[in-house]
Order: sequence, then structure tokens, then C-alpha cells
Amino acid sequence: MEGVVTIRPIGEARVLHPGTFQPLDKEGARVALDTYWRRRIAEGAVEIVAAKKGAKNKAAKE
Repeated sequence: MEGVVTIRPIGEARVLHPGTFQPLDKEGARVALDTYWRRRIAEGAVEIVAAKKGAKNKAAKE
């Protein structure tokens, strides 16, 4: 798991984005999958949102 992913908080977890110090939106945000976010995933505070099928192909076509 490398690169950029979309994550969102699980349940009522309040997770701060380390770059902005603002709470992560309930809908999620695109972030670089670094040590900070890997730790939040491991502790169960956030989850990776599965990419929609065809999203990569659509961007490549445009």
C-alpha cells in the first residue's frame, strides 16, 4: 500500500489531519499513505475507502 488513498474516520472517531490540524471530514479525504495514516489505520480510527471501479480509467481518458 503506497501512494495516495482516500480515508475516512470510523464511527465517531475525531482524527486530526497532521498538515492542517483540522478534523478529517466524515466523507473522507485523499492523503499520502505515510506513517501517520498507517498508525491511524492500525489503531482503527480510520479506514481506506475503496476506489470506485473505472475511476482510474476515466481520469486516464480525459
